[in-house]
Amino acid sequence: METLVQACERRGIDRTAALMIIGQYSVDGQLPKHCKQWNIVWLPFCARKNIDPYVYVDDNDRGEPTTATQLANVMAEVHLRAASNATAKGKDAQHPQLKAIRAAVSGIFQILEPTKPRLTLTDDITALAKSARLTAPNKKKYDCTWDVTVVFEFYENIYNQGYRNETMPLPMLRKKAIVLGRVRTSARSSDLAKVFRLSIDDSTGGTDKPGLWTVQGKIKKWRYYRPKNVATLAGHMSGWVDVGDDFDDLLADEIWGSGNAIQTYYERTDGLPRTTDADGNYPFFLAASKTKGSYKGIGSETIAKDMLNVMDAAGVDVEMFKAHSGRHASLAAKAEAGVKMETFLSSAKMSGAVYQKFYNVPVLKKQRTEKMTAVLSKSRLYSASSETRTAPNVD
Repeated sequence: METLVQACERRGIDRTAALMIIGQYSVDGQLPKHCKQWNIVWLPFCARKNIDPYVYVDDNDRGEPTTATQLANVMAEVHLRAASNATAKGKDAQHPQLKAIRAAVSGIFQILEPTKPRLTLTDDITALAKSARLTAPNKKKYDCTWDVTVVFEFYENIYNQGYRNETMPLPMLRKKAIVLGRVRTSARSSDLAKVFRLSIDDSTGGTDKPGLWTVQGKIKKWRYYRPKNVATLAGHMSGWVDVGDDFDDLLADEIWGSGNAIQTYYERTDGLPRTTDADGNYPFFLAASKTKGSYKGIGSETIAKDMLNVMDAAGVDVEMFKAHSGRHASLAAKAEAGVKMETFLSSAKMSGAVYQKFYNVPVLKKQRTEKMTAVLSKSRLYSASSETRTAPNVD
């Protein structure tokens, strides 16, 4: 955060006031990455161009290039340098570095100059990003994916060892709610970082905020903010995504049910002091320990680590598959279970073209037990309906 403090001080804001202003953004897990890109790319670029890196110049100012123009210039430099390096190594050009500097400069100026237009939505930036995607299109990251039943077997073993949702350590329950929630909804790590604690007790889910939709006290759906760096999605939310009850009568909801894990986590964290985000929303998934007397929400990086930790414990090759592969695994399981494509694509907020190009991959199946084979063939994991059922009595 020191980068942001210095930026505020350059604008005449005292350090104490700067720390108070920036404090509201401390729950944003992307800020450290943004600050790193700002320091190693944006500041040297501005020094070479002899421009003030902390001043936002827009079309209302005269006599100098706009900040959007300068951002386009540095994005082009970064992209061409990365493409040259990739070619020298015999690899296809990609554009993650371009996206990183775009997000960093736009994100930090959004904090420093909240009334100014968002840089990622300006014409030059969107056109340059589109051109980069055409000249260096994204490549399929995985040619196959892992079998979700290994996660179900892992949680069956945990249950047989005596761990219950109501009593297991809270960080363990958080991981379970995250992993089963991602399997259920095909969500990204960044999606779950944007689920908030707002609860709606009605049958319509009609609200202008992200959060949880409950029916008769049971969490049935959630929704979250979509990416702010995409012009057509900025400030918009996903549709309501069903987290409901997962399985028929194969095993109890408490073992494999994402709805049960999420519900129990909601109840066990009820009343804990928590820090709101920059927009005043109360985070749903919380850090394991307090910071200055309250719990902060966790970001996408921590959610990804939770996902990877469970994958590793369940026997997935985490050198080969990273947390994002959970999205592939979830979609593959839904396809195998006979779910209609339009149904699981709607849940994943994904077009058919994207699915076919990047996510429609075969599953590396382990030797499944008869029970695990029945899981996908008989489950209600992806059905639209979800009944309220109770967990079994435990001796």
